[in-house]
Amino acid sequence: MDITYYIRNNNNDYTEFCNSATIKLKKDNKTYYGGVQWGHHEPSDIVDFIKTDCNQLQFNTWLQSLGYEIIIEEPAY
Repeated sequence: MDITYYIRNNNNDYTEFCNSATIKLKKDNKTYYGGVQWGHHEPSDIVDFIKTDCNQLQFNTWLQSLGYEIIIEEPAY
């Protein structure tokens, strides 16, 4: 299945298929946001992106190859 993985330095909404990057990432003590959209797209305002087959390359594997880590935030009680 064709998929687009992308990274932005913000989590703003955009008026395109790759409209929101909501997965919080960290690299070199900076915060970024990752997103995933089915199909092959050319997202705007990106730090990096790749069009791939999700059966060939997983999102986490791609992030790790670029030096990013996913930030898991604990819910506030």
